[in-house]
Amino acid sequence: MQALEVDPEWIQLNSCDQLQVDVAQFEEAMRCCHGIPGAQLDDIARRRLEDAVGLYRGDLLEGWYQDWCLAERERFQNELLDALEKLVCWCESRHDSERGLAYAKRMLALDPAREQVYRHMMQLHVLAGNRTQALREFQRCERVLMQELGVEPSQQTRALHESIRDGSVASPWRDSGVSGTPGSASGFALEPLPALDELLKRAQHLFAGIETRFRQDIAAAAGRPIEPD
Repeated sequence: MQALEVDPEWIQLNSCDQLQVDVAQFEEAMRCCHGIPGAQLDDIARRRLEDAVGLYRGDLLEGWYQDWCLAERERFQNELLDALEKLVCWCESRHDSERGLAYAKRMLALDPAREQVYRHMMQLHVLAGNRTQALREFQRCERVLMQELGVEPSQQTRALHESIRDGSVASPWRDSGVSGTPGSASGFALEPLPALDELLKRAQHLFAGIETRFRQDIAAAAGRPIEPD
């Protein structure tokens, strides 16, 4: 049986072992990763997604405008955005800002008004130590949302911007969904180091306790009464 059969009225593609279809490979990768948060992807699932987005080099049947084709084209675009979102979250959880930013930029090329992508980019720039660029991404988000949709950034995006601006940014793993580890839904912020004076006080208190316990042990071993401090 031939892989491709052509008739004046129809065209049929027959599957066989020698035939590889990028659309089928893309869909299979998406099925394997369905329901898995980006930060929880194992290496096999992550590589499958990377291969899948690499296969996506253009929209389905560009130039065709039949209703069925338009619907399928939009479905594949949305699946690509979902795949890229998972990869961005995976990169955030591994502090891989370079690859994460590349995936995020590809998302914005498909959907410039996708607000959560700007949050990802702000967080990734912070991970890379580039707070200035993170603040610029917020300005870009603000401008694009107003131009495209006539709306302002959400409170979540504004809160992230304020925390970056004030130098008290929360964990960049806030949305990735792994409980109790980097990537947890609740996130975590690093506690500030205590002031030097406070550290010295803690050290003095600790050593005083050790000294007292040592004197008590020596006195007990010698059978002498324990002298008060």
